[in-house]
Amino acid sequence: MNKDAAPWLAEHAPASFASLKAGASEEEIAALEDAVGVHVPAGVTALWRMHAGADAVTSAVFMLGNWALTGLDSVEAVYRRRMLFQRENEAGEYMTWKPQWIPPCSYTVTDTSYGLCVDGTDGTMWEWEETAQVTPRFDSLTDYLEEMADALEAPALALGPMPGVAHGALMWGEPSDPAVKAAWVPLA
Repeated sequence: MNKDAAPWLAEHAPASFASLKAGASEEEIAALEDAVGVHVPAGVTALWRMHAGADAVTSAVFMLGNWALTGLDSVEAVYRRRMLFQRENEAGEYMTWKPQWIPPCSYTVTDTSYGLCVDGTDGTMWEWEETAQVTPRFDSLTDYLEEMADALEAPALALGPMPGVAHGALMWGEPSDPAVKAAWVPLA
């Protein structure tokens, strides 16, 4: 979250705000870097210093595109799993994971089978799937967070699904669950 997003969440989507974990310490981030053997990009560490993921609750899936902010333990697990898959499939014709990719967002806090990763070399943000499909999405984490902030400030200009709130949780697009859909209010 950029420095302005947390107060917005606290006011407009308190359940999503309540799902955020406290920020990570420099020691926790350094331990993650040591564990995976990769330097985490500055933008990602800045984000984790503010909030080191979210708790495993439904309201945690509030990032642009309905992603969850992944905790450091899950980041390490995803990274190790993706690198193992890459090593086992090195003879394949395509790259499924690069060592410099760090995954700050996933489908949910507990379902990390796909999500978003940041390339530590050039800062681009990619979407990955368990099927090994990897697609570029944003030029940087900053662009991603700015796109999210812009859509919250001017929802009619959102490039993707309209943001809204149901039961105090920020959501992108009208929910399919009838009980949640009845409570969903698109942002104006």
